[in-house]
Amino acid sequence: MSKKIRLLLIDPHPDDEIYFFGGTLAKYYKQNLEIYICLLTNGERGNITKFDINKKSFTTHQVKSTEEKWLGKTRQSECKKSLTALRILNYKIYSLNIPNLAVDEKSIPKIKNVISVVDPHIILSFNEAGTSRFTNQDHSWSGTATFIALRDLINKKHIPKHFRRYMTYTLPDPSNYFDNYNDLNIDSKLYTKINVSNYIKFKLDACNKLKTQYHVTQYFKKVGLLNIKHETYIERINLSSVSCMGKNDLLYGLDSPSKNINEINDYISIPMPLSINSYIGTHANVAQIIIDRFKL
Repeated sequence: MSKKIRLLLIDPHPDDEIYFFGGTLAKYYKQNLEIYICLLTNGERGNITKFDINKKSFTTHQVKSTEEKWLGKTRQSECKKSLTALRILNYKIYSLNIPNLAVDEKSIPKIKNVISVVDPHIILSFNEAGTSRFTNQDHSWSGTATFIALRDLINKKHIPKHFRRYMTYTLPDPSNYFDNYNDLNIDSKLYTKINVSNYIKFKLDACNKLKTQYHVTQYFKKVGLLNIKHETYIERINLSSVSCMGKNDLLYGLDSPSKNINEINDYISIPMPLSINSYIGTHANVAQIIIDRFKL
């Protein structure tokens, strides 16, 4: 196992690693961290943009069942091209190929297995609101599933040796970018804000590699999401004795002695989920599954 610090991003679709986490990945790769990405789905569902050669224009439509296999492979390829555009040349991708992402007995073990294999020092994911509340349910599921997987590993004493910190991405001012914004009531002083201003150009180049998601890129450009100078995170689990909340570095205090993890309060900085009904909703029985797991 390498002695480098390992950063694992648990990501619902091929493209989220660029749109939301791209600056962070590029910055820490340059600081010699090893980058690992766990893609929960192939992104074969939803809307797709295609370029019409005859009309020389882009058209967007709902993915047909006959296009899903092609789209999944194409988005995987676009993911790799966009990471290269971020100047991330060495990385490892784990594709879990979960066709219907949910917080259930199928997805949780797969996520736990990747965490165990990678043995990351830091894990990143979305928050339970999916950053933008109900804009994309998969974002909410991926964050909540990651938290449950980590909690189970810790409680069963199966947590990988080097794991220290779990951070969830959030927008500091989400109402600027989305109509249905999240309302995570967390003091902004607790945010960990990563300055990615030097990587915005690379991030924009990477987004342009996501050809099938052209419609998403254009919207994010319009609202200014791709020009954000700080990618913002909330510390949810911390096994180091020093927290990075309120700091501007994911690595702050990472080498400090580990906490005693015998009690839940010893390792959870900010609990998750904050509110089942507000953030997850009732779609596909996800709320009840999470309520049962957390005994809420």
